[in-house]
Amino acid sequence: MPSHASKDGGPECGNPYDILGVELGAADAEITKAYRKLALKLHPDKQRQDVAEGEAADLAKRFHDVKEARSFLLDPEHREDRRKYDAKLRSTRARRVEDARREQSMTERRKRMREELAANERDAAAGASKKRYRSGKGVVGAASADDDDEVVETLRRKGKQMRENYSAKAASDEAVHRARQKMDASERLERRQVRVKWSRSKVGKSHSEHSLAELLSSFGTVESVELVGAKGNAALITFADESSCGPCVDAYMDSDVMRASLVGKRKEEERSRPV
Repeated sequence: MPSHASKDGGPECGNPYDILGVELGAADAEITKAYRKLALKLHPDKQRQDVAEGEAADLAKRFHDVKEARSFLLDPEHREDRRKYDAKLRSTRARRVEDARREQSMTERRKRMREELAANERDAAAGASKKRYRSGKGVVGAASADDDDEVVETLRRKGKQMRENYSAKAASDEAVHRARQKMDASERLERRQVRVKWSRSKVGKSHSEHSLAELLSSFGTVESVELVGAKGNAALITFADESSCGPCVDAYMDSDVMRASLVGKRKEEERSRPV
């Protein structure tokens, strides 16, 4: 039986999909097939008699990890754990794809600006070279040189402005990216939080952080408890997984002792959901 000691809600052995070499959301039959293939290869009875001690220990651990991964993904008692773990993996992967897309978009814009700046600097250099070639050709040459001076100066001013624009744009993009990452992190945290408020007269004694964590652990792992408000009868609960929030709110919906509510955007989403 897997021991769920990892912070991501999966088995202690690590990502069970990676261990078995299957994709996230793989069918039970595919998981079973991968497990049997690896178990046959790694089983202690299948190893050479002269295998080194260190290698034997490594093979034994891999065999144990394969069994643990299979148990986590297929055993009925871990079905809810697997559902939560899969949801977390999908969320993490989607966030990474979006971050990569934003970074790529920023990189392409910067590349275009650098190319435009380089082109203008080449034009300015070409204009200066043309001016030197024409110098010393009399009145007509002097007039042409004056024209070239104006063109070169215009190109230089334009190049300087583009460099300034590029620097400002790069700084702005970086600031927006950092702000978006900070906002995304805050929103992800809020999705794992509920606010609870209780009646002190009906509870009998005020709750502590420890008593709240123990009480609400039935809905999932409680990551932190923060007592809030001046009256001492409210707290902000952070679960390890956002799927714990809904059942917690539902459980205390009709209670006259304690109420729980979602926070941030999840609260707004709940209010706007059609009845």
